[in-house]
Amino acid sequence: MIAASNRDLAADVAAGVFRQDLYYRLNVMTLTIPPLRDRTDDILLLAKHFLTHWNQKLGKNVVGFEAQVRQAFLQYDWPGNIRELDNVVYRSVALADDDGHIGLGHLLDTAVSAGHRTLTRRAPQNSLKDEMAGYEKELIIAALKENKWNVKLTAEKLNLSRVALGQKIKKYEIKRPPK
Repeated sequence: MIAASNRDLAADVAAGVFRQDLYYRLNVMTLTIPPLRDRTDDILLLAKHFLTHWNQKLGKNVVGFEAQVRQAFLQYDWPGNIRELDNVVYRSVALADDDGHIGLGHLLDTAVSAGHRTLTRRAPQNSLKDEMAGYEKELIIAALKENKWNVKLTAEKLNLSRVALGQKIKKYEIKRPPK
């Protein structure tokens, strides 16, 4: 039997909040696994494992992660540990196109909706205007994919008029990929 805890059970036994007999039954061998943020060498290996797993489960063929995504994964501190990484990869695979790569647009909505810091805490590579435009484009693409390229529904989700969304799609030259 394997049991896991995020608490210091020995301290809980000493404080009288965890049963001593149960502690000694469970404590045959103790393995302390550091949080994911302290094991950056594991992040990309686990992400690749989850990518393979979710490709199989969802019947998809997402090829991999764009360089910016890999960098974002390594910079993020993963407060939800491996479960959070698994959830982010699952959602990204679900949104990504077959034979495509997972881009930042597949990640950002997940990180924001989960109430966490954005995955892309990095020094800007371009001007603020260009960075914001890139972010807006990625967000629009992700929302379009999530809504199966339904412009009306996507505009509603993004709290934009259909005309405003259409202008942004034209401005960023966003094209629906061929089926």
